Amino acid sequence: MDGNSAAPGTPNLPIERLNLPPRAYRCLKSAGLHTVESVLRTPLADILALRNFGAGSMKILARVLRRMGYRWQIDRRPPDLAAILGMDIAQVGFSDTLVECLHLAQIERVGELATRQARDLLRYPQIGPRRLKIIRHVLNDLGLDLGMDLILSDAGRWVDRLDHIRETLRARLKTPADEFFFAQAAGLRHRTLKKFLGGDRLTAFVRDKFKSIVPRLLDPETPFDWKKHKPYRELMRAKSAYEETGSLKRAARKLGMSHEKIRILLKLGATLRL
Repeated sequence: MDGNSAAPGTPNLPIERLNLPPRAYRCLKSAGLHTVESVLRTPLADILALRNFGAGSMKILARVLRRMGYRWQIDRRPPDLAAILGMDIAQVGFSDTLVECLHLAQIERVGELATRQARDLLRYPQIGPRRLKIIRHVLNDLGLDLGMDLILSDAGRWVDRLDHIRETLRARLKTPADEFFFAQAAGLRHRTLKKFLGGDRLTAFVRDKFKSIVPRLLDPETPFDWKKHKPYRELMRAKSAYEETGSLKRAARKLGMSHEKIRILLKLGATLRL
């Protein structure tokens, strides 16, 4: 790259003066980004989408601009996972030959690639250990890896399975009673369900439980109705018996429960506003 007499700080400074690595420089030039001003005006997502311009090139570009005093407000939040997973594999830095190999394996999108296991890819004669290493390197630059637990959502986007379950539960569990009885039906503690809905970290055991149990309860073919489950029926029986007898002890005798159990159920009903 040739030098230029333009002084740093000038908006139309040519990108040659940034002394970028050859690959990053060629990517920007081929995209028509010839000056610092044009780079700064381009959304970060569009630059990351440039072919062969990965996260490593982005870090170098950001560091150079920062050292030269340019105030480029780069979004520090993680990139939109769904947008990355929906990208064509030809956009993320693979060679044309490797893209053709992945197409032969019926892989078109990044999300499809991230769900594959390494051993499955190695079954294709065109993809050996060396190309598998390249695939992993590129995915890692995007914050991904092979063997991820992803599903295709209703919106046609690849998303993490747990994130999809969380969003579905948030949409369906509208009240405290919904949450409590759903947790009961799933064999979960109510507090654990609330932590999950809040996005808190969970143990591997609990994450696996959500993946295996919760989807069955969310089956659209059989909508979840917590009023059919035993905990709800038991609570309503206790409430009805207490209203009829006006006494914890008489209600307990009528139902064959301890009066302490009746008291706990009534308190729960009040908390859940039933």
